[in-house]
Amino acid sequence: GRDHVGFLSTLDHATGEEKQELLAELEGKELYEQYLTGPFGTIEKPVIVPSVFNTRIVGCVGGDGESAHELLWHEVKAGKPTICAECGQVFQLQTDAHPEQDPLEASGAIGDSIVLDYGNISHKPPLGDKEQEFWEAFENYRKSK
Repeated sequence: GRDHVGFLSTLDHATGEEKQELLAELEGKELYEQYLTGPFGTIEKPVIVPSVFNTRIVGCVGGDGESAHELLWHEVKAGKPTICAECGQVFQLQTDAHPEQDPLEASGAIGDSIVLDYGNISHKPPLGDKEQEFWEAFENYRKSK
């Protein structure tokens, strides 16, 4: 027999660093800093944003002095720096997570496409006399141009 029936918790499904982060949270500890502090991030030395995922949300207040501003939220993504539009501070995600990939795109089923109108797309009018008359008139007008 089974000990319990129902849904498994997030902790039951988690593995690796994600599980470590959840276990640390249960113990009242932080595996990763809640508040990132340190020098102002630049292209050469960005603020390193640790995460077990491929993205992390960070808030930027610009630091001290002239660069200070109201709180702005940014989504920092793996593989490219995020630059605050208000103050220019640079954030870079640090993660061991596997890159996310769209399964349809990875299979080659879809990709970046440009759809051109060669006139081979037709419209099937909905049922009804008035709609039929409208679309016939529209097609006749279009062909006359």
